[in-house]
Amino acid sequence: MKILHVGLDKTLGGIERFLFNVYNNRDKSFQMDFVTTADRFNYVLSDFLTNDNDYQIIRIANFSNPLRHVLDLYRCIQSGKYDIVHIHKNSLANPLAILVASATGSCKVIVHSHNTQPSTSRQIGMALHWLNKRLLSKLSVMRLACSRLAGDWLFHHSNYTVLHNAIDLDKFIFDINIRKEVRTSLDLEDCFVIGAIARISDQKNQLFMLDILQEVLRTEERAMLVLVGGYPRSKEGERYYQLVLDKIKRMHLDRNVRLLGSRDDANQLYQAFDVALIPSKYEGLSIAAIEAQAAGLPCVVSDVLSDETRVSSYYTSVALSADPANWAEAILQQKYVKRSNMKKEMEAAGYAMKQEIHSLEEIYSNLVKTCD
Repeated sequence: MKILHVGLDKTLGGIERFLFNVYNNRDKSFQMDFVTTADRFNYVLSDFLTNDNDYQIIRIANFSNPLRHVLDLYRCIQSGKYDIVHIHKNSLANPLAILVASATGSCKVIVHSHNTQPSTSRQIGMALHWLNKRLLSKLSVMRLACSRLAGDWLFHHSNYTVLHNAIDLDKFIFDINIRKEVRTSLDLEDCFVIGAIARISDQKNQLFMLDILQEVLRTEERAMLVLVGGYPRSKEGERYYQLVLDKIKRMHLDRNVRLLGSRDDANQLYQAFDVALIPSKYEGLSIAAIEAQAAGLPCVVSDVLSDETRVSSYYTSVALSADPANWAEAILQQKYVKRSNMKKEMEAAGYAMKQEIHSLEEIYSNLVKTCD
């Protein structure tokens, strides 16, 4: 069965991690290719697509040239003879891929919601999203969402299926030896480590993290904020990243903040952290919160996250509107929490990767059967 995934971005984010997990753990009878508008990636693709190299990365024109973009995608779908076109979206601000895939006459189209806000151009994106929701409701597509919040955001009154962004739980089981090794390698042995694995962006709220860190330092001078993730190579993304750098200097936090960039060892980094900090302004489903809990790591998150993210007692929610001192207090309360093996709890909550990928493969198979 041939499947084309549309939505691979040059910056490593939740959609990209989902795609890589699916590809690496799929049954080999499912052949998968990826469409992207990126001319290059801000990560090494082979570090993440590790199962085999039986895939194509198909580059098409950017949205800035809409006619060329549409034609490239149409030809790609037609020439590839795909059984399913699986389109990954944060919003309906740009519905072109959905319209093109539907127009080709390809057997089935899946639209998969991964977020609850447009990625960029917030005001314009919101307006276009609400206009296009009515259009999507009239199309014959399969609807998937990473959470109920993400499903309601993209599909409104239409029926959809929730497919969690699951993870390889075995890789995240807490291991005291790995913790010691990673903390030593990063020179964090004596630090109280607050970790944030997320794309550096307004959505993930790193500027606010710095305010929180400053409050934590009033009580815990050993505090270290470790930021893991790249940033979007766009004017908006570069501007936000520079604001973060400038604020670190202005607040004299140079010695208390580490910027590690994009990494492919998140599972090991969670072992080294003492708390995961997730003050996101919006999320479809926070994979970082799921990963942290799988590692038995206390996580302090904003109250905008879906309730489906709360899996364990390691989860503490704070109002996004709360001041930094309240966030700092919640973080400091996690200092002496004992960590444990969370595999059974995570499986019961539906976050085991093999289980969810099997569900996705069943969806693919059933869709193709309806075309036979």
